Amino acid sequence: MVNEDITTALKNAVINGESLQTAIQILINSGYNPREVNEASHYISQGAMVNLQSYPEESPQQQYQQQNMQLNQNQMQNSFQNQQQSFQKTSQVYQNQQLQNQLRQPSWQNNYQQPFAGQNLQQINTQNQMLRSPNKRSYTKEIILVGILIILLGILASTFIFRESILSFFG
Repeated sequence: MVNEDITTALKNAVINGESLQTAIQILINSGYNPREVNEASHYISQGAMVNLQSYPEESPQQQYQQQNMQLNQNQMQNSFQNQQQSFQKTSQVYQNQQLQNQLRQPSWQNNYQQPFAGQNLQQINTQNQMLRSPNKRSYTKEIILVGILIILLGILASTFIFRESILSFFG
């Protein structure tokens, strides 16, 4: 009797475009009994099942996957173009802000900033993005929770210390 798991695995591999020999080798390498794998391959190749040899034209599933890949590539390209446009706008806004800040500052402060005036604008933008990165977290919640934990531990310790007076108060 042919092992149905092996037959199904071979069938799926051939449907997905693998050659029968490759599928046989994969199953043997995966630990299946070589005799059972060969028996199932003979069963498939002798036509007991529908002829599962790979078809030269694409299956509907492969066409669907290829269309999805093309859509994803187009979406990624559009996203990349949007990011570039956003970066250019941000760069222009930042450059305008820098110029306005330089015009507003007293002349003695401009002397200190002259070494940075020649710095590449892209480096400045990168540094600003790093400073404003979303990885910066506020630890306010953690501090509050640690404070509450310390208070609760203090209450617990005090109940152990004053347990006799607490019991006499209620008893």
